[in-house]
Amino acid sequence: VGNDGTGLFRRAFYDSIHGGIFIVSPNFTTDNAYFYRVGAAGDPPATVNLTATPSTVDEGGSTTLNWTTTNATSCIASDDWGGVKGTSGSEPINNITSNSSYTLTCNAVGEGLDGVDTAVVTVNDPNPPPTVTLNADETSVFEGDNVLLTYTISNATSCNGSSAPSSSFDGGITPQDGSQTVTNLQTDITFTLFCSNANDNAQDQVSVTVSEPLSYALYNDDDGNFGSGEVLLSNEGDLSGQIYVHVLPETDIVSVRYSVDGNNVGSTEGAAPYVLDGDDGYDSNLMSDGSHTITALVQTGSDTLTLTENVIINNSGGTIDPTLNVTLSPTSIEAGQSSLLSWDSTDATNCEGLSGVSGSLAADGNQTVNPTSTTIYEIRCTGNGGTVTDSATLTVTPPASTDNDNDGVSNDDEVTNGTDPNDPDTDNDGLDDGEEITYNTDPLDPDSDNDGSTDGAEVNAGSNPNDPNDTPSTTTDDDSGGGATGLWLLWWLNGVLFIRRKLRLNE
Repeated sequence: VGNDGTGLFRRAFYDSIHGGIFIVSPNFTTDNAYFYRVGAAGDPPATVNLTATPSTVDEGGSTTLNWTTTNATSCIASDDWGGVKGTSGSEPINNITSNSSYTLTCNAVGEGLDGVDTAVVTVNDPNPPPTVTLNADETSVFEGDNVLLTYTISNATSCNGSSAPSSSFDGGITPQDGSQTVTNLQTDITFTLFCSNANDNAQDQVSVTVSEPLSYALYNDDDGNFGSGEVLLSNEGDLSGQIYVHVLPETDIVSVRYSVDGNNVGSTEGAAPYVLDGDDGYDSNLMSDGSHTITALVQTGSDTLTLTENVIINNSGGTIDPTLNVTLSPTSIEAGQSSLLSWDSTDATNCEGLSGVSGSLAADGNQTVNPTSTTIYEIRCTGNGGTVTDSATLTVTPPASTDNDNDGVSNDDEVTNGTDPNDPDTDNDGLDDGEEITYNTDPLDPDSDNDGSTDGAEVNAGSNPNDPNDTPSTTTDDDSGGGATGLWLLWWLNGVLFIRRKLRLNE
């Protein structure tokens, strides 16, 4: 039988005493007899748990090794420590100067398998190199856009930013995490952040691509040439007969729909050069003289744009009617506040105020107004083509009234009436100044009818405070003497009412 357990054999039998198998070779010689024994089923493997706390230390630092085992009889330490160890324990390791490994191998009980575990301790680099990361919030922008640069820095003593071409990022940077915004980019640019310490250096870069923005605009060129010589639609004098309108640039356009003065003209243009010309029925000779608005509804691959230009049609060579727009900002104020009156005109030589404002005015202008009541501001402008009038209304509301003593009478009215705006009962007669108005009594006289009873007492008793012949009842037909009791109670109530009024004043 070979050592691998294969081969021819003559005889095999189990030895229960020794717990193994005897195998005899074909020639029955004793030299060729083999005995095999399998580990006993009752001998489990040894287990080892070895830890290092802490597992990372500075150069020259210390750690503590702790270990526990199961099914182990003895243990041997190896690698960066040594010696025979117990099956459990703790041991400090001092003055660690480099990364270290600590291995513990333990023998199992009986025929069980040995156990082993290793703990690793890492030593921090006393002089680590700097690290730098530099990022941009956008790496592709349009001309005039800004970019936000953010950076993280560690283990550096000095840092410097640079860019090509130069920018506000150039110069010294504090060696710590931070950010910086670079504004108004005009061309492709690369930013570099370089940091160093006494032992090493590091750098990082980020590049930003700057593109021309897509700027769609309406152009007119009445000779049909759509190139670099476009003429803006507002160019008067170039508009006679058929007018050619073109949307630029053609990049990313899906379709264009034109309208004149809010009315659709022609069909939707679905292919370049997106032209509205005489073939679409747009002929200035058929339009009235004056100002007109051309609008292009442009559908791009990702958006819908509305482009607008004004044109002046002057087919007859005659005069153009003036236009005028009068506005107020704001259109509603409280008395004492002000508003800005503005007016602008076209094709007018002079203007004048008709209401709200008077006298000769410039063709365009503004002025601050602060009327005390609602006012209509009307202006008329005159030009070679005639006159035009426009107006705007400024609504004025009185300021919110205040009532300091909460007696129902505003401060302004109290001053007018001669009462105290800070005393709800000026004459201390038991009636608020507002109640004096309700009962038509004199708020400055505690006994308006001079009958010896205060106005408040008369109101509480049900008598007329304005009639000297109507006083609070002091008699009764009740034989029990209730009249005297009622009079005493009335005096008592008046006193309580008077005290309540005074206390309220002192609050």
